[in-house]
Amino acid sequence: MSDYRRDFAAEIRSNKRKSVILFIGLPLLLMALCWVIGRTYDYGDFGLPVGFIVAVSVMLITYFLGDDIILGFTGAREATWESDQVLFNVVDEMRIAAGLPMPRVYVIDSFALNAFATGWSPDNAAVAVTRGLIEKLDRDELQGVIAHEMGHVANLDIRYALSLNDGRSNCTHRGRLPQNTLVRQRQNRPRIQQR
Repeated sequence: MSDYRRDFAAEIRSNKRKSVILFIGLPLLLMALCWVIGRTYDYGDFGLPVGFIVAVSVMLITYFLGDDIILGFTGAREATWESDQVLFNVVDEMRIAAGLPMPRVYVIDSFALNAFATGWSPDNAAVAVTRGLIEKLDRDELQGVIAHEMGHVANLDIRYALSLNDGRSNCTHRGRLPQNTLVRQRQNRPRIQQR
């Protein structure tokens, strides 16, 4: 039971540790994967420097553009004060209560009830809320959802999730490379015609 209920400072330290492990471990995994692909296709150790370049690129993209990529995938658009005044007020109230800087606020044009926070740190965090959530919840319920998302920002869960999502998607794409290459090789192989 003592392991189940830790204080917030311990959770934040744990998330920082996990983020460092992911931020270093996934690029190393990506480099190893590129090296194996290079050795498999008789390119020798050429896959290792290629993997290093890809890994560093992925790390830089994740650090500088990861939150924008996630927001772009969801089709989120930046909220405007004129059309989303209640949302801005609620986010501002919850960030003051949490002692955080104001995050960027986004709206996703979907009737699903969902929200998420993303970003690398509280200074560049973003909170995205679906139109369905804004329309179906009253102000108190919306405050609860935004408070939950601000908790993710305060505890740096957003950094861990960003590292995990970007790293996972890149490893998945690199992992499919040999399969796609084999399919292309089979398609380009000359066919023996039977007479």
